[in-house]
Amino acid sequence: MKGLKSQQETFSTVFQLFYETTSKSNHNVVSGIQYYYECRSSAGQRTLHADVTIEPEGEAGEAVSGAMASGDSQVVVAALNMTESQLESFIQRQKNPREEQYAHAAVIIGQRTNMFGNESEQWTPTSDRVIIACTADHEKIQRWQAVMTDMVHNVNEPMEEELEDGANRDGEVTGLEHLEETYESEGGVEAMEIDRSGEETMTPLDVSDLRPDQRRAHDIVHWHLKETLGTLVRHLEENNHQKNAPTAVHAPEQLLMVMPGEGGVGKSRTIQAITKTFMSCGVGHMLVKSALTGIAATVIEGKTVHIVAQLPVNRKSQSQKANRKLVQFWQDKKYLIIDEMSMLACHNLARVSAAISTAKSSTGMAVTGLPFGGVNVILVGDFHQFAPVGGKPLYREMNTAKASADNCLGRAIYKHFKTVVHLKEQVRVTDSKWLDVLQHVRKGVVDTSTSTYCTQSP
Repeated sequence: MKGLKSQQETFSTVFQLFYETTSKSNHNVVSGIQYYYECRSSAGQRTLHADVTIEPEGEAGEAVSGAMASGDSQVVVAALNMTESQLESFIQRQKNPREEQYAHAAVIIGQRTNMFGNESEQWTPTSDRVIIACTADHEKIQRWQAVMTDMVHNVNEPMEEELEDGANRDGEVTGLEHLEETYESEGGVEAMEIDRSGEETMTPLDVSDLRPDQRRAHDIVHWHLKETLGTLVRHLEENNHQKNAPTAVHAPEQLLMVMPGEGGVGKSRTIQAITKTFMSCGVGHMLVKSALTGIAATVIEGKTVHIVAQLPVNRKSQSQKANRKLVQFWQDKKYLIIDEMSMLACHNLARVSAAISTAKSSTGMAVTGLPFGGVNVILVGDFHQFAPVGGKPLYREMNTAKASADNCLGRAIYKHFKTVVHLKEQVRVTDSKWLDVLQHVRKGVVDTSTSTYCTQSP
């Protein structure tokens, strides 16, 4: 302390001299310290007078937003001198409207299913005043937390008793449609309309608009569908003839098809064209669309692979409840599309096949000796994209002596996919030079021309 000033000087004089000659950054530090102690002093005063009411006044401005964008801390401090209504308006502008909409929808569903206990018990504020919390308020919060914990325990307790004995509570995956059925049967909950404008889906594409390679893939699936439907019709006709004994009706060979292609060749649009064909034939219920991620499934208006096959996420065995749902779901399904096949590991392909085969066998609809219980499967994607997480990709050979049984089985199933339609015509990128760069990067090969193009000035 003695080194800060001489005996003839005062601290006030030395500080004033320092403040006049120091940098702007030090000015900001001093302003921040001063603001902190002003707030601390004000909070102390309000604690002594806990009944002080903060009255909102005025309209919200853009002071704080502009100050934060400018990065000037002195301006920020000055801008923070605002009314309660202005501050509330600023906070509201930081919220995500879509997330708030989802939150309101979740609360409404919880209320309608009596998740929060007796709906007649309304919690209403006793006062609209805004005050500084004191020790008594803190004790109230602790008592409320204890009461709420007991309420949650009492509400959840009967729900746990409804689970069947032996059910795997940790590993069960439930589809959204089953949750909706449960709500409708128990509480008569109406479907909530939620804005999904931010999730872009592909609109069904007319077949006449398909490119030649896309049309080839579509026509293969369409031909197979017509043969399948013809088989079903002939089977029904034969069974309706009471005079003649039913004759065997042969279905077309199982379709195991791969539709690879780089990004921008129209894989998703081809899927949507196939979807439209199923709908126009009146058999949209026979087609299941899936992908390895939720976003990819949303684009094609499908579900994740883990949902359609009820795969437990913790690798435990499926529960009896999941098996029953699986049997019901696959009862009338005959076609499965799996998008983003690069992320599908060998062991998961084997598990999907086993799950569908088990579901089909339970209803006597499985075809013995065929993967997926005879369901026709189309794999779509690009093996140059994301690889499986914690698994072996479908295209990789493996040492059968060291690999797991699921990996070996998944690899063997993939080798049965003999029908391949490679989509090559680029429809997204129109710049030939940029397309050449993308194709080189996709393959991990960068030559002189690619390097030159990427480093040249715009």
